[in-house]
This record gives sequence, C-alpha cells and structure tokens, in this order.
Amino acid sequence: MPGFADAVVRMPAAGADAVRLPWIVALHSSADRPEWMCRHLDPIARPGPGLPHGAVLLCPAGLPRGDAAPTDPRWTWPGDAETAAEVRAAIAALRARYGARLLGPPLLFGFSLGASRAARLATAAPAEFPALLLWEGGAPQLRGRPLRRYLAGGGVVRVGCSEVRCEAQARGVCAGTTDARCATFALPDIGHRVEPPFGSAIREVLLTLLPTGSESPR
Repeated sequence: MPGFADAVVRMPAAGADAVRLPWIVALHSSADRPEWMCRHLDPIARPGPGLPHGAVLLCPAGLPRGDAAPTDPRWTWPGDAETAAEVRAAIAALRARYGARLLGPPLLFGFSLGASRAARLATAAPAEFPALLLWEGGAPQLRGRPLRRYLAGGGVVRVGCSEVRCEAQARGVCAGTTDARCATFALPDIGHRVEPPFGSAIREVLLTLLPTGSESPR
C-alpha cells in the first residue's frame, strides 16, 4: 500500500489453490525484520494434522528503527496508532491480492513488543481481530478492563510465556474470570524467542484459535 513498507507473505505450498485458508497476522519484536518473523513462524502454518492445507502468514514490516545501520535494517512498532495503520494497510493489500483465498477473520499473533501492540489493537477492535495469541509479552496491556471488553466482544485469547518475568505478568491475566476463552500457557524451554523449536511447540495452541478446516472459494 502507498505510504507503507512492504509486508512479507507466506502462502502454503502448491496444492491448496482450490480452498480458502485460515490466516495469521504476525507482529515481530522491537528490533526485528518481517521476513525473519515469517520464516520462524513457517512451521505453525504448514499443512498437517488439524490444518490439512496449512495457513497464510502475513508479517507486516512496522517502521524502520532510526538507530539501525543501513547495512542491517531493523523494524519496530513506535505506537498504537502507527501499528494499527501499518497492520490494516498490510491486511488491505493481502485481501486485494488473495481475498478469495482467505477464510474468516485473521488470528493476530504478537511477540514481545509486537505482543503489546497486538493486545492493544485486538482489544480495541474485537470484531476485527477475534482471535489473539500473545507470546512473551502483552499481558500488562491485556489485563483488566481491556480483557473484559475483548471477551464481551467475542474475542478468544491465549497468552504464552517462557521466561519467569513474563510468567509472573501473565498469571493474573485470566484471574477473576471463568471464561475458557482466556487461557495462559507456558513453553519453558523456548526462551524469549521465536526461533526453532518455537514454531513446532506452539502449533497445538495455534489450532485452538484457527479454523481447522478449509472451504472452497465462493
């Protein structure tokens, strides 16, 4: 889209052209690259049990970090408004090109700073982002009134951690509600990262949030 950096898209391998696919919008961390994010998350979008044709991955770029060297560009999310604009522009571009292939609304995924921004974005627009998966971040932005608003709007959320600090923040997110649409989980051997084996380890959680079937394009 004009005025925005190019997002990265990963489509499933050939063979799923005749079906509509679930899709994931993934927000990277504070000094990352969208191509890295899509590459690291590739295992969660591959065809397999529960996801027979795979899923589409969309990794928006964010805004360039001013302190990054030209030879090593990095991207970040400077604020809620900028993040929302960037994500919606990337979604609009994806829909313009692949709209007939997309099944339902997206799953919004965020890692670290991307999780904080994803929490703000989803809780402000639960109908637009009804499924939310946060990894190693986002708990403070989700806790309390934002979570209640999100659940009331039909949202479903999973908050995952590996590091002790994140686990301490996440413990209170779903406290005070018996709504099973809010749940936390731990992957203790991963650390603050999305590199392998994260993609394989998170897949079971992912399947609780994505449509597990597929449909023929209308």
